[in-house]
Amino acid sequence: MKCENFSSLIRLLRITAWVQRFIRKLKKDTISGQLTAKEMEEAKFMWIVHIQRKHFAKEIHDITKNKSSNIIRQLGLTIDNNGFIRCVGRTEHADVFENAKRPILLPKKEAFTKLLIYSYHRNLLHVGVAQTLSQIRQKYWIPQGRSTVRHVLRTYGNCIRYKGGPYKMPLIPPLPQKKVTASSPYTYTAIDYFKAASNVVQQEWKKVLYDSDIQNYVSNKGINWKFIVELAPWMGGFYERLVGLAKRSLRKTMGKVCLSVEQLRTLLTEVEAVVNSRPLAYIGEDIDSNIVLTPSCFLTLNKHTGIPERIDNDEDPEYKPQLSSTDNLFEIWKKRSKTFKQILESASW
Repeated sequence: MKCENFSSLIRLLRITAWVQRFIRKLKKDTISGQLTAKEMEEAKFMWIVHIQRKHFAKEIHDITKNKSSNIIRQLGLTIDNNGFIRCVGRTEHADVFENAKRPILLPKKEAFTKLLIYSYHRNLLHVGVAQTLSQIRQKYWIPQGRSTVRHVLRTYGNCIRYKGGPYKMPLIPPLPQKKVTASSPYTYTAIDYFKAASNVVQQEWKKVLYDSDIQNYVSNKGINWKFIVELAPWMGGFYERLVGLAKRSLRKTMGKVCLSVEQLRTLLTEVEAVVNSRPLAYIGEDIDSNIVLTPSCFLTLNKHTGIPERIDNDEDPEYKPQLSSTDNLFEIWKKRSKTFKQILESASW
């Protein structure tokens, strides 16, 4: 069985799990019914161990013989109890999942790695390179991960159809003051509506614009309305960029499918989680760069928007969650001020 013969990771793992069940039945195993999550996980583990032995045989030999090499020192390679090669950095006590502290090493030039990147990209509703890479690094480490993910996504057929050709970039204008000044949440708020709701919205806005009580309240509070013209999203700046991210995920995920109200509400909730888990700073190639800042860090003090992992930690007998949350928020803000402003100073698109 070869990974090159499969178009998706799920299909590869399901067929592998069925083969493993057949082999167990030959040994008088009585398991039956649909595949379980444990069987799917065992199939993935089998492929990871096989691929690591294929591509990192020398590193496995050096680790077992207590020898060192450049890649072993750089990534802090070690072998765990399951036989996985893991990368160990300096984030052992960080407030992240255990897999993020010790990600599994995967080769960059391997069909299984390509299927894994495709799987993350689809599950994240077709987001960009940075966000796909940041989510992958919560469990896996791919050398030269950014260039590898970029190369794989460029060949992903479903996304190629939605990308236009290149065009000449205009001169870079100075950043607006509200983008480089620290402010409280919801100081600047933008609203965007579906086009189908335009008639209803216009009728409601007429009531707002001509209501004296509302206008007096707005003027007394110093609230200014700024409207942008139709089909000019660049006038909206950063919030129109967020609208574009949401629309892109919806368009690539839905296609031409007509959803029910509940399905659309569920999909919008997933899109919201994906947009709020995008990285706010550059993701480097260092082993300790798998901890990234996301909007969720500020909104909920929670870096994780997916299914949580079970962590049993008895090191803190007092368990002070409120104090811990305050400390986390302070550290997040310090890191944001240091890294994000450096990105804004870069004069490039």
